[in-house]
Amino acid sequence: MMFKLNLNTTVFVLLILFWISDSGCKTYSATGTQYEYKVEFPVSGIVLQTNSYCGGAMPTKAILERCGKEKPLVKKLLILKSKHSIQARDIIAEINPAADGTFIIRLPKGSYAVFDAAKLDTVFDPAKFENFEMRDKACFKKWLNTPDLEFSVIDKAVEDLKLVFHIPCFTQSTNPCLRYIGPMPP
Repeated sequence: MMFKLNLNTTVFVLLILFWISDSGCKTYSATGTQYEYKVEFPVSGIVLQTNSYCGGAMPTKAILERCGKEKPLVKKLLILKSKHSIQARDIIAEINPAADGTFIIRLPKGSYAVFDAAKLDTVFDPAKFENFEMRDKACFKKWLNTPDLEFSVIDKAVEDLKLVFHIPCFTQSTNPCLRYIGPMPP
């Protein structure tokens, strides 16, 4: 039995043969042009928060335990190559956790740094933080340039990453350099 192949079928068969024989790192277009194909691996984890006690009265042990208990935090995070600072704005991916704080993204092999998206604001704006002051510029600079987490993707999925942010009183900022100077609660 003989098969008749037209030009389109021949090109299709050749592309399939190229794809099967390749190592999985390259792909080819119909014209034979070679493109790089990066294998990506799942990266999953959870983003959590703890809180300070912000009441006026002496807290009970139960209240302090509740403040220290980790709770889900839905906060936009940015992923950069680990050698870059947030000021380089060389953002590779974003993490947008679900309501329970969990996330899953896909990344190629490499070393990465995770930053709170709030660190894109490289200048302290007192108008955004009414009743707060900055402790000092060195603290702010250190906070801006320190990754909240660093990790590497080698050749398999990365699971169970955990980021825990402490949220100080009267703000949703993760910036530890802010000091509350407003009125205290009753």
